Amino acid sequence: MTQRSPACLRFAAPILLLACCAGAPALAQDKTRADELSDQGDYFFKAGYYFRAADNYRLALLEDPTSPWKKLAFGHSLFATGQYGYASYALRKGVAELDPTQTLAPEVAALFPSRRRFQQALRDLKRYVTYSPRDPAGLTVLGYVLYTVRGEERRCRDLFRYLQKLDPNDAFARYFLDQLDRRGKAPPAPAEAAGQEVRLLLRDFEDEQVVKLRSALQVHPGVKAFSADQGGPYPSLGFEYAGKDSISAALVNVLKSLGFPHKLRPVPSADKSGPLTFVLASPVARPEATEPQGEPAPPAPAKPGEDKKLQEKLPAPKKQRERIENEWPEPAPAPAR
Repeated sequence: MTQRSPACLRFAAPILLLACCAGAPALAQDKTRADELSDQGDYFFKAGYYFRAADNYRLALLEDPTSPWKKLAFGHSLFATGQYGYASYALRKGVAELDPTQTLAPEVAALFPSRRRFQQALRDLKRYVTYSPRDPAGLTVLGYVLYTVRGEERRCRDLFRYLQKLDPNDAFARYFLDQLDRRGKAPPAPAEAAGQEVRLLLRDFEDEQVVKLRSALQVHPGVKAFSADQGGPYPSLGFEYAGKDSISAALVNVLKSLGFPHKLRPVPSADKSGPLTFVLASPVARPEATEPQGEPAPPAPAKPGEDKKLQEKLPAPKKQRERIENEWPEPAPAPAR
């Protein structure tokens, strides 16, 4: 994967600011504005607009250049956009201002819209490092991202040791090797509780409303692991919910925030292990389309028992013919002239 040089130009100012204004004090009102911009960056990141997220983090960093967390957030967005040279510089500047005695546990995967999107960005980074194995920028970003993934400690340690071979005085590599040693001595973290699988059937929804609802759910703190539409008569959204509030209350609040008039109705299911299904429908009932009237359907075939009863009621063929001949005799032939 190659660097996107035209898109990199707008990130040059904050990168230079990281080097020149590291010690500049920030005012209280600037910090408030910086936090607002950082929150907007989180929103755009979760919605999948990585360049817009990077722009907001860049503006937040211009407002508050002393915050190491805003430098790390800026580096996360640059990793998502594929600007590994700038991402490496921002991550190194942010880590250099952290307390080495405190444990660092960034959640990079949670910033992405889905786990699949994070894995795609990680594959792109691995491909870049494969074709540029001695590039310190790619190795720096890959080591940092693998540090946030459970189960990748061995590969992460190998990367930072390789960075130390390239530069024995690399403080960034030494910091994360110490963090990995501290993580190995710490007790294992408790397993995260599995969320409730939820599926929404979106009835009376326009395409634009489906997009808005999905975007609002993606930034909800209790929603994670979106699944694909399974098809059917209505659009559907599937995800896992692990929030503190009930799923019904959370969905009602999301609908109110979007101004949608749709009502929530749970769908009963006998399978307790299956997803919790809800139907979101508009309170204004739409007229149902009437089917075109065609030819009348043929009568259903009679059952064998009914045929036997009907035969018992009807007279025998011979008797019936005699009765017809007696009631309706044939006319006499016309007299010959």
